[in-house]
Amino acid sequence: MRWLFLLLLLPLTSCQEKDPWAGDPSVPKHISFNQHIRPLLSRECLGCHRENKNQGGLRLDLASGVASVTTENSPKKSLLWEKIDANHPVTLPDRDKAILWRWIKQGTPSEGHWASLPLQNPDPSALPPQLSPTEPVTEEEFSFFCRTLFGREPNVPELEYLQRIQPTRGDLINSMMQKQDFVQFFKTRFLLLTGTKPVSPNGPFAPYLRWLDTEIANPSFALDDFLRKSLAGDLIPEAGQEGALASAWIRLPHQTGISSLTERISTNLLSIDPNQPALPNHIWPNIDKALPVLLPAFPPATRGHIPIPPFLPLHTPQQIEALRQGKELEPLLWKASKEVPQSATIEFAEWLAQQETMVTIPDLAVAFSFDEAEPIDNGPLPSAQFTSPITVAKGIQGSALAAPAGFEGLPLTSDGPFTLSFFLQLSHLPESQTSLFSASNTAGDSVGFRLDISPDSMTIGLVNGSSKNSLTAQANVLPQPQQWHHLTISYDGSRSAQGFQLWIDAQSIPLTIINDSLYGIARAPKNRLFYRYPTIAEAPPTLIEELQIYRSFLSELEIAHLRDGKALLAAVRDEFPREDLLFKYYLRSKNKETRTKLAQALTASREIAAVEDTALLVPIAGPTPLPKNRPTLPFLPLQMNANPDRLGFANWLVDDRNPLTPRVLASRLYQLVHGVSLLPSNEISDPWVTPTNPEFLDYLAREILVKEWNLRSILQTILLLPPERSSLHSLPEPAETSS
Repeated sequence: MRWLFLLLLLPLTSCQEKDPWAGDPSVPKHISFNQHIRPLLSRECLGCHRENKNQGGLRLDLASGVASVTTENSPKKSLLWEKIDANHPVTLPDRDKAILWRWIKQGTPSEGHWASLPLQNPDPSALPPQLSPTEPVTEEEFSFFCRTLFGREPNVPELEYLQRIQPTRGDLINSMMQKQDFVQFFKTRFLLLTGTKPVSPNGPFAPYLRWLDTEIANPSFALDDFLRKSLAGDLIPEAGQEGALASAWIRLPHQTGISSLTERISTNLLSIDPNQPALPNHIWPNIDKALPVLLPAFPPATRGHIPIPPFLPLHTPQQIEALRQGKELEPLLWKASKEVPQSATIEFAEWLAQQETMVTIPDLAVAFSFDEAEPIDNGPLPSAQFTSPITVAKGIQGSALAAPAGFEGLPLTSDGPFTLSFFLQLSHLPESQTSLFSASNTAGDSVGFRLDISPDSMTIGLVNGSSKNSLTAQANVLPQPQQWHHLTISYDGSRSAQGFQLWIDAQSIPLTIINDSLYGIARAPKNRLFYRYPTIAEAPPTLIEELQIYRSFLSELEIAHLRDGKALLAAVRDEFPREDLLFKYYLRSKNKETRTKLAQALTASREIAAVEDTALLVPIAGPTPLPKNRPTLPFLPLQMNANPDRLGFANWLVDDRNPLTPRVLASRLYQLVHGVSLLPSNEISDPWVTPTNPEFLDYLAREILVKEWNLRSILQTILLLPPERSSLHSLPEPAETSS
């Protein structure tokens, strides 16, 4: 019986296929499909056996095709092995044969897309040797660090410091990343890495760039926090104004060739081209449908002209504090400027009896009458000049101006007070709202001062691009046609529509506020003003006999008696005999302290206007409509309590269970430092294109998570892991290549 048992066992053992490479240390014992088989098939087989070129009807890029030519656990019974071993056009190296043989023997195990698998602990032998952070820095290494972190060669004082102190690599890198040179240089490279164009530090994104300077200068600056706030800061309640400022990142201009936020995110942070045709074995087949749901299109940020209100003006924390202090102080200063002094140097009766006392109108900036002579400048500003020919007609006091005409140099802006005084004779009332005075930019948008007349009202405004971005007031009293009237329009520089006042023939006219929301400074290019009324060609001309502009905040008495610039004393004696009113005016006009307080109040308003004009205008996007079906995301689903919006996507993007983002960022940062990409290409959707050193890529990706996404810690690790010593001799290319 014992011999019979051995005879039965003999056929079983003879059927087992012995491993011809047993004991060969160069052949891995456990074969990984992604690490060993994908590169082998891609290199040797897929040129003839894949989509669009399936020679012999065989596709080895599909699991079904591989299964049709392999027999489980038996290389010798597998057609694939037979062809490779005997009939393959190109003889494979023994190691490749061994890998294929063992893979079939192990049952042809397969894996998903290499970038979708959890991060693996690397084999230490697969990592390049690390430079010790405790060893002194060589001059060659120091030059490389300066080029990488500062974008320049080391200067003489820095080289002298290196020779004198001989710092260690770790200490030197840490100290260099605390310098402003690092912040300024790396800010630009970091924006390029995330798919944006360089932006001007003086343009509309200046507040965002100042915020980014502060963020990068912080040693705890973390990439996951930056990405979360940049994508969805305005959706995070506790982020407040800072979150809204951070989210201005989504409106930064895209790199050349990238037209949307969806494309920028997928290309630079996920290394997936959403415009490529989707295939079933791609890493995220429906990315072109899912991402637009999570990242809708946004209107561009702007400053000045507001094409799509409403908008959110964003400031840096320092600017917010300056605005808070300024707006607390401004009303107090204006209140103090209106206080009447309680004492006078002489008795009022004595002052009134002094015939030689002349109280003149102060701060005359521009005054001229329209005749053939040049305009007369009585103030500190350049003379106002005509910019188009004038038509001269006879007025009640001499020559007068007929429409159309234009001027330059008239200081009618929202950041300072002014008083516009002129004599006007209307030929007729218009049939619809028509501009008497207007200003515009080269695009034709209304900017600066505007005065419109309609059949039943007059509208005064300081406009900055649109009617909703203006200070506008309306009067229901009109000058009568064919009669001369003295009109005076005053604006106190307060950046409020309540700062307008109107007088017709020295009578104060009530105004109704139409719009009281102005961002920025309403200023026409070159302070141009156009006088166009009337618009009916055959109508008689509308005449202006005198035009004067004052840059001081004038009292009602001053404004009421601007007519010809005469001494004010005689006028108020004749028309305002009330001694109490005259005395209060006298005290205010002659008191130096009161004038100083007025100047302080005006300065406070102008400072507030200057700070507000530096804000970045971010149009407020409406709420993202929730889709009927939640978009499918790879690797891990969107949490059920998360809305499918930018915040939900941002949390998914930086979730530690998502292996793709740290892999892509690890490669981008390594390329930023060493000029070497660890990804197989700029588009990783195709699973058959694999990294040359996946273990090293996973090591750096795990370092990002271990170091809690801290930028400085990650950079130090990468700086101490150069691909080869020769890389220290060349400055890596800008990060634009990473897109």
